[in-house]
Amino acid sequence: MNPLTEEWIEKAECDYLVAAGEMRAKKKRVYDAVCFHARQRIEKYLKALLQEHKIAFTKTHDLVELANSCASLCPEIEFQRPLLESLNRYAVQYRFLVIRRTI
Repeated sequence: MNPLTEEWIEKAECDYLVAAGEMRAKKKRVYDAVCFHARQRIEKYLKALLQEHKIAFTKTHDLVELANSCASLCPEIEFQRPLLESLNRYAVQYRFLVIRRTI
């Protein structure tokens, strides 16, 4: 596995730890943070797959766009399209847009 792929995977696993930790919170769970980090994990795994196969990708947070790039490597990703479309709303841009609206 090439070093950049390993970095993407390591960062994806960190997102998992954050989301899982938040789900174990005893008092108040912050579900939008769980969704954000779960979606970030998927994004990083898709980028790791592309990186490992030396397929260039643009700087994007769009899970569907990344999945389209991965389709030839992993055709079964098509079954996840509705989930990826749904999770796109928790992307970085959306998260900061919501924060700006509350200030």
